[in-house]
Amino acid sequence: MRSGFERGGVHHCNNFFTRAGVLRKYLEEKSAEMAGHVRGCVLCFAKGFFCEICDGEDEDGDGDDSMKKTVLFPFDDDAASCDECEGVFHKECFRPGADCPRCSRKKKRIQNTKQQSGS
Repeated sequence: MRSGFERGGVHHCNNFFTRAGVLRKYLEEKSAEMAGHVRGCVLCFAKGFFCEICDGEDEDGDGDDSMKKTVLFPFDDDAASCDECEGVFHKECFRPGADCPRCSRKKKRIQNTKQQSGS
């Protein structure tokens, strides 16, 4: 028995890629629709993140505060997530493998708890 690609030849492959393009367009539309909901819904919007690394400060002194107190979501193009704690930061601020402020706080809290319970 031959596979679908073998049966239809090039025509079948073209049909597959045409359908894949339609699917991609559909998924992009749905993704934009869901992002719009998240940004417009009070409950969903409240689950957004602030970048804890730059904290909205103008670190380079160029007067550009465009990132100041921007609510970030994991699906944003300019956002990066920590693999360990899933915290969200600006891509410009966060480097994978670098110290994550959320993970650092958690480790410090665990160490403090161990020290207090051991004393």
